[in-house]
Amino acid sequence: MLTVWNCAEKSIINFSHGRQICTDKKRDILDLYRAIINGKLSLNEGMLYENAIAQMLTALGKKLFFYTQYNAQKHRNDIEIDFLLSNESKTNFKIIPVEVKSAKNYTALSLTAFKAKFGKKIEREIIIHPKNLVREDGLLRIPPYMIWCME
Repeated sequence: MLTVWNCAEKSIINFSHGRQICTDKKRDILDLYRAIINGKLSLNEGMLYENAIAQMLTALGKKLFFYTQYNAQKHRNDIEIDFLLSNESKTNFKIIPVEVKSAKNYTALSLTAFKAKFGKKIEREIIIHPKNLVREDGLLRIPPYMIWCME
């Protein structure tokens, strides 16, 4: 994991292997590049994938919302939906939950729980994943390059 703290003229960079660097801000970018090249930087690929999908949806003019349901007993979120879209209907408003999965093997437990809770308000469910197009039981699974045609 990489952590960066910026002070007035210095920055402290913590790398996942425990090395700590205190440098001038001008050198931060060089140290960051070295960490990436040397494999010392941990990277949350799912987060990057989600952000890329968010950019694609925004470019299509979609307004993005998300949903979480916190479970106080378990001290964690039970349901997390990456994006909530709407059908933008004024008379028959429905929501479209969208989950983004960066791995080829995944579960859709949050989407299932969300559907159980809000089933009547859902128009359709979408999972954006790195596999081919699949339609099954009202669930549309699409690769990211097909986002433009999910209307």
